[in-house]
Amino acid sequence: MRNINIFFLWGALLLIIFCFPLAELFGMEIVANDGAQGDKFGYAVAISGDYAIVGAYNNSENDIKSGAAYIFKRDGDSWVQMQKLVADDAENSDNFGYAVAISGDYAIVGAIYKKIESIQTGAAYIFKRKDDTWSQMQKIIASDGQSGDQFGYAVSISGDYAIVGAPFQGTATNYRRGEIYIFKLVNENWTQIKSYYGYAKYDYYGMAVAINEKFAVAGMPNYDNGSNYPNCGRASLFKNQEDNWGCTNFRYEDVANIQFGYSLSISDNYAIIGSGNHQYAYIFEYNGSSLRNKQKINGNVYSVSISYDYAMIGGNNIAYIYKNENNWNEIKKIGIFDNNTDFGNSVSISNDTYLIGAYNKNGQQGAAYINSINQFRDCQLTGYVFDINKNPIEGISINSNLYGVTTTNNTGHYSLNGSCLPSEQLCRYDRISLTKGNISYYDSESCYWGRKSQDFTIQSYTISGYIKDSANHPIHGATILFSNEGGETSTDENGYYRHTVYQGWTGKASAIGQGYQFEPFNQSFSTIMKDHSDQNFIGKKMNISGYVLNQNYQPIKDIQITFTNPDRTITTDSNGFYNLVLDYQWTGSATPQKTGFSFQPEKYDFYKIFTSRAY
Repeated sequence: MRNINIFFLWGALLLIIFCFPLAELFGMEIVANDGAQGDKFGYAVAISGDYAIVGAYNNSENDIKSGAAYIFKRDGDSWVQMQKLVADDAENSDNFGYAVAISGDYAIVGAIYKKIESIQTGAAYIFKRKDDTWSQMQKIIASDGQSGDQFGYAVSISGDYAIVGAPFQGTATNYRRGEIYIFKLVNENWTQIKSYYGYAKYDYYGMAVAINEKFAVAGMPNYDNGSNYPNCGRASLFKNQEDNWGCTNFRYEDVANIQFGYSLSISDNYAIIGSGNHQYAYIFEYNGSSLRNKQKINGNVYSVSISYDYAMIGGNNIAYIYKNENNWNEIKKIGIFDNNTDFGNSVSISNDTYLIGAYNKNGQQGAAYINSINQFRDCQLTGYVFDINKNPIEGISINSNLYGVTTTNNTGHYSLNGSCLPSEQLCRYDRISLTKGNISYYDSESCYWGRKSQDFTIQSYTISGYIKDSANHPIHGATILFSNEGGETSTDENGYYRHTVYQGWTGKASAIGQGYQFEPFNQSFSTIMKDHSDQNFIGKKMNISGYVLNQNYQPIKDIQITFTNPDRTITTDSNGFYNLVLDYQWTGSATPQKTGFSFQPEKYDFYKIFTSRAY
């Protein structure tokens, strides 16, 4: 139903996805076999077991724009149109099909502008199934109907009971307070057994209604709880006690303008109630005497439906499916590629089968989409990851909520198995992230179908600079290491280096090699989002120096000092001084030699020197 679905007994990455042909898939887009633009097929939807009903309140029959509703039946893996329902007394502008509900062998259709004795009060029509034929059983009206009440704005039926909302009912002093009506089937006749008014003008009581054989709920979205909480809304619980249907009013919280009770649905012992500001849905559990708060859900809430352990919320071209697993957890999120269809403004769920209306599709001709939660078909998610120069990137982790996790190979390719939707128009929301190590390159939620392809490119940036020695001479062949899987590069003959890292890279660049110690020790970068130039290093080598003196501390010249690894010899000058430039982290020994002399110590041993030393 539109916003008031009440049902019972059920209640840069190159992304390519391959799927099976549509003919093999379970689920489908359904449309009226006589549909025309402006019909608004899908404005209201309902499903119960193997039958579904879709309202098209602007449809024309025999040149009379009175509205219609369409019955569909499950046939194996498909749904086929069984019958078009119209009122026996159809008149122009009745808006028959504005609200619909179905349960077992009964269906009910609202016609909010139906005239009763020339007064446009509204009516509801109940149809009964015999074999596979649905026949009008009765037209029901309000016992106190007045012009403009819009009786039939919200409808629900279950077993021997039906409930109808007339949210625009009122008097001169209580304008549009609203009223709800409960009917019972007695001896094949639907009889009004109860009615309740709203409290004050503009309460719009009955904008949403639901009933089963244990309890009923009606919404009053514009109820004011004092001046501090205008339009906070509330709902009424009716307990079936030998057809008395006593009323208890309740609300979830006192918050102004949330319009609690704008949409609702019940099934077995659960109720879901939506807010008119389209931000919240509230799930309750019936304990035999009251509705106990279970959970508050944030989202785009235009329409709600619940069936046993499944709930559905629709709106803003998205539909969310929740499952009761102690908490009600979102298990699927479904969208549509055409954002101008009002997809999700009406939703219904029965056991594990859902129905979503899109009344604005194709020039308001409208459509609806029906499928089983558990019968998505297998398909493959595959593609490539490139940089901005179309170079493949290896080792990127692809994490998909729907398809799982894999890693790109040396060609940038990856492949995952998952499931596809059966309709080209629909898509499933999936969060896909691209990571390498602890770096995140991409993380976003989009809507995909089996034939959807999209290119994503991982942006890259450059880190560059010069490496020279302390005399400003370029150092050729020095290696620059980038931590956190950033790779490495080396300097050219001019001492210049230039290296590419991907967006979001965080880490350190360190220069090594050619026997130099480099300053700074490293360059640090955090979440790279631009090029970085002039990331320069100065290379320094180690000096081993000292003096050779006699026992009187006089310098001795021409002493040969041999250094190992590799072997080389230097000689002290007239001051007994020696000096040798060595590689950073050199390991070896220095041994003085001259005929007729002995030395203390006989030699010096060195291990991975990292500073210059004087002796």
